[in-house]
Amino acid sequence: MPPKKKIDLKNLDLTHIYILEEIEYINEPQSPIAIKAVVHEISRQLGNWNIKTGQNGIVTTSQRGYNFSVSDQKKIRAPHIAFIPENIYNSLNKAQLLTFLSQPFTPIFVAEVVNVSKEAIFNEVNNRFKNDYFATGTSVKLGWLIDPRNHIIWTYEKDDDDENVTCQKRKWEDLDGGNILLDFTLDIKFVEKIISHKRNHNLLYTPRQRGIGGTMFLTTEGDGANSYEGIDLSSPDICKREQTIHKLVKKIEKTRFLLIRSPPMFGKTSLAQLLDQHLVKDSSIRVIRISILWMGNPSGSWTFESGFQRLMGITWEKFQEECDYIKTIFIVDEVQMLYVPQGEPKTASRHNGNVFWETIKRCQQIGNLHIVAFAAYGYKGAWNLTSATHTMDVSPFAIPSENTWGIENVRFTKDEYEDYFLRFCRKYLKKIEDENDIRYLQEYVHNTTARHPGLVVFFMNHIKDHFSFQLKYDDKLTFGKIFLYLKSYRFMRTVDEASGFRGYLLMYNFTPEEIELCDRVFQGPIDIRPYTSQLYNTSSNTSEDKKRLVMTNILSEQDGKLDFASPYLRTLYLQRRWESTTRSTNPPKDFKSFLHGIFTNMNAEAIQNSYCISTDYQLLEHTWQMEFYRAATQVLPVDIFISPDVGTYWGSSGYVDFFVDDNRSWTIKLLWNSENTSNHKSCFNDIYKPIKDVSKEWAIINIQHPDLSNDNPEYSANSHWINIYCQKNWKSVIIEDEDGRVEVKLMGEYS
Repeated sequence: MPPKKKIDLKNLDLTHIYILEEIEYINEPQSPIAIKAVVHEISRQLGNWNIKTGQNGIVTTSQRGYNFSVSDQKKIRAPHIAFIPENIYNSLNKAQLLTFLSQPFTPIFVAEVVNVSKEAIFNEVNNRFKNDYFATGTSVKLGWLIDPRNHIIWTYEKDDDDENVTCQKRKWEDLDGGNILLDFTLDIKFVEKIISHKRNHNLLYTPRQRGIGGTMFLTTEGDGANSYEGIDLSSPDICKREQTIHKLVKKIEKTRFLLIRSPPMFGKTSLAQLLDQHLVKDSSIRVIRISILWMGNPSGSWTFESGFQRLMGITWEKFQEECDYIKTIFIVDEVQMLYVPQGEPKTASRHNGNVFWETIKRCQQIGNLHIVAFAAYGYKGAWNLTSATHTMDVSPFAIPSENTWGIENVRFTKDEYEDYFLRFCRKYLKKIEDENDIRYLQEYVHNTTARHPGLVVFFMNHIKDHFSFQLKYDDKLTFGKIFLYLKSYRFMRTVDEASGFRGYLLMYNFTPEEIELCDRVFQGPIDIRPYTSQLYNTSSNTSEDKKRLVMTNILSEQDGKLDFASPYLRTLYLQRRWESTTRSTNPPKDFKSFLHGIFTNMNAEAIQNSYCISTDYQLLEHTWQMEFYRAATQVLPVDIFISPDVGTYWGSSGYVDFFVDDNRSWTIKLLWNSENTSNHKSCFNDIYKPIKDVSKEWAIINIQHPDLSNDNPEYSANSHWINIYCQKNWKSVIIEDEDGRVEVKLMGEYS
């Protein structure tokens, strides 16, 4: 065969039928293989779009020449990539299809892939776009000049009058086809993959991509201010949670599908990240982690399948088929976004999530696919925060208990908590020199948060942030200073403003039925079985409010009981449920007037209902606690904070304490009918010593039932001991302290 010659474009023989080998030489000399591969990739994506959207047009590469002989100029051009709509292609005659002899025609879109490092090369290609492709009389509306080597893109567009051509330099990012290639977007990551030579040859499955979780989603995690959604895996401060991860991996191998549920800020997302980080060390398996939040706005119209394909570059169906070739562990977070709105058919999953749930059902048959799903929940469901009425979504089918993990599984183990806490203190709280102060803080955070990771991190980060400035000048940090901050109005403001607590604050929208059940749980955990049977029994007469009630984020299932998810959430409920809406404008002048003011504002009827009819006249402590707290908040201005349940943070279950901070530091302990008097006194020199040390005033208040008022309680004129004698009909109390006795009428209004 004679050597091929480059065609002289200025002296074309239009009577000659050019063969493919000749057409190859119409453009510049042959390109390197990487450039050819990029041309192929762009044409592949364009071809997929052509089929998927039903364009039925024609995608061509540089093997196909076009007759750009317009304005009496004879030009044959073969753009690297071009697109002709269906209507233009169907209108072509045989001569136009097979030769350049008939009427010229041109595509509507052209693209060139060229290394334009040199100005001369760019000028040549730029002139070709403007003077040839976009010449007057051509059909070209859109052109792309792509330089993958230098990560530069230029776009060319013709205005509506077909007179002016605009050239615009673009960033190296996904490229939208606009109105010419409607709904087409060039995924630049696949082009980058070719140029960077990071290809996975001979693989029969899609490997992990360069984005987070092995997806194509290029962003960072765990760095949002006050979001407490996930962690920064590169941070040296994180606890790798090896005990929990080891247990979780064994569970996944056994069950193939596992649903992990917990309320917000309890460590779901961070556990998903750590599981991903652990599993990717095994090169024999494919690990992919996504969050449904990455797919789009919860209230948007996207579907699970479209979101998955955008994140992975393949369809959900193809992903499952690839599991025949590689063992795959699929980790998916925020799966409650695919739940079914309560009362709707099981097939009505949000965002067409039915395809995901059907895969869950088939998980046992897809031998190489394991799925770990993380969901926010109250009980058996999750709040839909996009709804104006905060409706409840539920999983579309009942999931066996052996395929679920709850908050008791998600929280730190004792060893993990200690590891995180001590490393955090060594790095950020080095000014705590006293070992007892470290121990007090460790116990306090442990018992307050019940070791739930998100809550632990919330407390520790706010301690660090609050004291970081003053530690530059102070030599020492004590537990007392930290305790006063955590009991301050300022800290409570941070809780109210933290996005992570948004679910718990929904109690302002609770129905009376919901409040009734939460009040019952406040007095003690309750058996959830009656509510479980009502939840899915559509024939039940139980109101929708009561069904919804057992799903609230503030409550959760623990050991077969419905209880507050942590002691701190119980405290939040008390504060929001019983704080007075009427607040004083003037603070009490001293501790004694504060206590007198509390009893003055207590309601006689509420107190009368606070005891059981029994032979020992046992007072209902929780009802007293509620009324005492309500009256106390009525005495205090809004910016003076009273914290309930202080003592329970040191494990003193069954007793109630209050602490008033904001430069007052008043501590109150309630006692009932002189019960365990000596024990309570000793507590202030033992487990309550850290509180007593920061208290300016403190008192044990012994409350006596009216029928026991003539009995003499243990009293030795101690300045920290106060007896409260409830009088007949509960209309008043006698307050006895070292200064004597005074009767105070209960004048609060009943609510």
